[in-house]
Amino acid sequence: MPLSLLPPGQGGDIAEMIGSISPGVGSLSREAGSLEIEYETTWDKYFDFAFGMLGTAEVSGNRLRRGLPTRHPIYENFWAQSITAFRGVQFDVSEVSPGVPVNPVEPLYDRQPWYARYNHLRGTVVFAPVPYLVKADEDTDEDKEWERYTSRRFLPGVDVLSIANADYRFDAALPAAPKSRPAFQGASQIIPKATLEVTWYHVPEKFYTNGVGFPTWLSGLQGAVNSTTFMGRYPPGTVLYESYDETLVPDPIPPFTDLDNVERVATLRLVFKYFDPPRGTGVTGATAADRGHNLSPWVSGAGLGSDTATGDGLFYPASLQGNGVVRIYRADDLNKIFTKA
Repeated sequence: MPLSLLPPGQGGDIAEMIGSISPGVGSLSREAGSLEIEYETTWDKYFDFAFGMLGTAEVSGNRLRRGLPTRHPIYENFWAQSITAFRGVQFDVSEVSPGVPVNPVEPLYDRQPWYARYNHLRGTVVFAPVPYLVKADEDTDEDKEWERYTSRRFLPGVDVLSIANADYRFDAALPAAPKSRPAFQGASQIIPKATLEVTWYHVPEKFYTNGVGFPTWLSGLQGAVNSTTFMGRYPPGTVLYESYDETLVPDPIPPFTDLDNVERVATLRLVFKYFDPPRGTGVTGATAADRGHNLSPWVSGAGLGSDTATGDGLFYPASLQGNGVVRIYRADDLNKIFTKA
């Protein structure tokens, strides 16, 4: 059966099965799709095959180093996502499993002590689209990990702001009662606030946690608004970091030589609130350029002008006792979430 070598950097000397008995298969649709190709490699290239096809992620100093997965030879938006149906070819010998004594005298209940070794392995590689940008280390700045392996989901919504020192009244233009009389005590304002969900894929646990396993930035920045442009697109003050959750699993393709120290990788879901309301005019000083969550709507008795002034419904900078220092939310660089803890 003829074999075809992949280009360097895309599986090394892994050969594709291109004979008539093993043609590539797949399916395509508007919503999804997958393509399969069968490859063959020698036994000693097993992990090179897995790493070369599926990619790697490891921490080197303060950098997150990624070995990219293999791209499909025809559909360039399809990347290797899994390897199925591993099969041995040409039986060689029975081997003792790693960590098992050559001649065990006690039953081994925690592992299968023997396995069959073959001269070659065949594996079916499944290629599929991914919801994030696949980008090499050399094309990614150290402080811009958010440019790759992340996806964003924008969910419009509203918050209701209760205003205790205001009320709604019947319109003064009414010809008779109840004109100008209170409609109900206390007022509220509907404020559009969108939820921004960012999913960060295949992140080594050692990258976002410190030496004692604590997620420094993921936890420490909760409750802060962005002091700088966030993820290259959201202006300072407009993004409030609310929460996160992690799905943490052992790396599925660790080397045999390190079974007792298997690295763990996570899928992280980060939740933010985006808010950029219409600003009022005439603001000067240190808060003149403020936007987003540290603004408050001007209503009757809200503190701009006299206590009885009628507000314009626009948003102005607000702080404790109007000192311009203690803001509603503290500000920090939320891009630190995507850097080494």
